Amino acid sequence: VIERGSNKQLGQWTWWRTAGEIMREEDHGRCGRLAVRREYDDGLLDKASIYDETGVRISYESFFDNGKRFLTRRKNAADREIFEAYYDRAGDLKEQTETEWDGEQIAYRRELGRGGCQLFEARREQDRLFCTLFRPDGTVLARGPLVDDTLSGIWEMCDTNGNTQYQIETAPHDLESSATYERLIWRVRRLLFEHLEPQMGEIPQLAASREIEWANVEGCYGDTEAFHRYLRALAHPDERVRAYGLGSMYGEVLHQGSVYEATAKVMPFLIALIPHEHTDTAELVDTIHELASAAAPWASEAREALEQAAASQRAVEEAESDSDDDEEEYESDTGWTVGILGTLDALA
Repeated sequence: VIERGSNKQLGQWTWWRTAGEIMREEDHGRCGRLAVRREYDDGLLDKASIYDETGVRISYESFFDNGKRFLTRRKNAADREIFEAYYDRAGDLKEQTETEWDGEQIAYRRELGRGGCQLFEARREQDRLFCTLFRPDGTVLARGPLVDDTLSGIWEMCDTNGNTQYQIETAPHDLESSATYERLIWRVRRLLFEHLEPQMGEIPQLAASREIEWANVEGCYGDTEAFHRYLRALAHPDERVRAYGLGSMYGEVLHQGSVYEATAKVMPFLIALIPHEHTDTAELVDTIHELASAAAPWASEAREALEQAAASQRAVEEAESDSDDDEEEYESDTGWTVGILGTLDALA
């Protein structure tokens, strides 16, 4: 309906494609204000939005091509997100975040993981946001305050029964984090690693790692200097410390399917640590398999590149021996082959 005189759209409107498939639906209020919009793809609901009286979208949903919900997101009148949830293709919950606001500050936040298990809760207490992280079974993993997006005061690390295991003063560590499970779990792991590292003994399987100048080893982002420390973490009894060690190396040794010199250097130690009593054997084996799988498709090309580089080097040396002139040293651009072949050779 078009309102006479104002030309405002009223009521429900529907658009179709030329083939007759529904494309979009809109619900407009008595003042012509858009209240609801639904968009379709191949005749199936693809997106749905709800708008408030000022025209701000306060609710948004998107759907898989099988009709199952993929995402739900809601905002308050101040345009701050108060609810977000992601689902898998079967329609089961993957993750959910609920947030209550006090002006611009978070008053309360809760995060759920797959199947609805609680992972994170935060409550404001004056200037502090007191945070609790949970394991998937519901037991407390760690808890402590955030002040101005920085871990503050004493943080408690809990054992698998949820009882206090360590109490750590955070000031010396200067760890910043927003109030989300994803950010805080990483900071908690780092805090515990730094707290326990001085007590870690030497590990025979890693003796050769001390001889490597890790700072000079090429990784994806060039941050490999602490690799010996991270390798030691893989053999620690606490799974949070192990997770921090592996996570700190992972992005340097594998990125978007590419491997590096750091990958080749790390592989022998990952393999050597498999029988260690405190390592997560399944996690190590999965990581080794993932690294090898990334390198394997490029093995033939890498070997060919090395052979070509060797042939070019011989040609340069022969030319130099037949000439009295100084020749520039031949430099080959085959550094990428080290990561590929070294990674695979470690498995031989």
